Amino acid sequence: MWSPLVTGPHGGDIQKQRELLDSITENCTGSGVGFTWAIDTSGTAHHRDVETDTG
Repeated sequence: MWSPLVTGPHGGDIQKQRELLDSITENCTGSGVGFTWAIDTSGTAHHRDVETDTG
């Protein structure tokens, strides 16, 4: 079972943030990588980095 990336609102443009996260989801389709996301508006989310390597 996949757990979603949980992030907080960033920089005030939540619509742009949603579009960018949706584009990651779309680009993962068919690659064998499952990517889902959710936005935590509680203010308790911690900053994290996600790094990938396609090489």
